[in-house]
Amino acid sequence: MSKDIQANNRLAIFEDVEIRRILVGEEWYYSVVDVIKVLTDSSNPRNYWSTLKKRELDNGIELSTNCVQLKLVATDRKKRPTDSPEIQREIIQDSTSENKELED
Repeated sequence: MSKDIQANNRLAIFEDVEIRRILVGEEWYYSVVDVIKVLTDSSNPRNYWSTLKKRELDNGIELSTNCVQLKLVATDRKKRPTDSPEIQREIIQDSTSENKELED
């Protein structure tokens, strides 16, 4: 990725839930797992995202191609690679249309 990653990354807050994000060039990239947590109220958003990617791959859609791996600060305060979609709208639509169907 040739764009500059800015040091002024801030958490976005939506419905009292923190969403990790990072500024790359002039675009914000958000943690897809955090967005899924807000939209689905999933108890395990990482598993939800994994299951969603597998299901869509079975339908011929590879969601990971719409994501870049960016290092965001995790709960243990270490920077970890996190899926950050380039096209937020499509992933949000997919996760809300299934809304909790994939959980458990």
